[in-house]
Amino acid sequence: MIPVNSSRRAFLRPVVSMTMDQQRALAVKSGCGAIYAWGKSSDRVNPRERWIASLEPGDVAWVADLRCLLLPKPPRKVRPVIDFSLTVERIRATGAVIVDAVAGISSDDKKRWPEHYKRALERVANGERALRRKLAKARARSRKPANAGKGIVALWRSPAMAAERDRCLDIWCNVKRYGTAEAAQAAMPFDDLRRASLLTLRRIFDSRYPAGKRGRKRST
Repeated sequence: MIPVNSSRRAFLRPVVSMTMDQQRALAVKSGCGAIYAWGKSSDRVNPRERWIASLEPGDVAWVADLRCLLLPKPPRKVRPVIDFSLTVERIRATGAVIVDAVAGISSDDKKRWPEHYKRALERVANGERALRRKLAKARARSRKPANAGKGIVALWRSPAMAAERDRCLDIWCNVKRYGTAEAAQAAMPFDDLRRASLLTLRRIFDSRYPAGKRGRKRST
């Protein structure tokens, strides 16, 4: 566990792939000294605004997943993707560094951040509802023992899941950060992958080795 640091300030908001409790546990483990959680506020100031207002230059603006930055119900007449992009810019304007904890990518990473941010924008634009439907279908298939692995593999190898698959592939192939397949599986941002067998994950992402190289992108 990382020592608690008041400059590491977390914002929690439930998303399809991670509950608030899971996010809070990860924030504590990451040493966040201040945690702002989405919920009702007595003075009608939403927690995201409180969190952004608390940020100072050099702070870490911690989220488990970049999609946590998007409000469950964006301001009226504001498209979710616009709300998301404006929020990212507001945070960066404070001088704080945004950290996506699950992905292990921060906004000061000039090499990986641009592509990671682009993918996040695409996920927001596509909406969580579509992803929820896909995962629900995978869970339904997994209840049938004969098709448990087959249904999940078919889903995660489909073109519709390309963005989410690439995100998880980064975790699966990061052997430096996740020394074992079990550790990589535990870091997966989707319950379906955390519950799947290691054989199923290898069918989706291929081998984790050689170190530093991405798995092959299978055709469907």
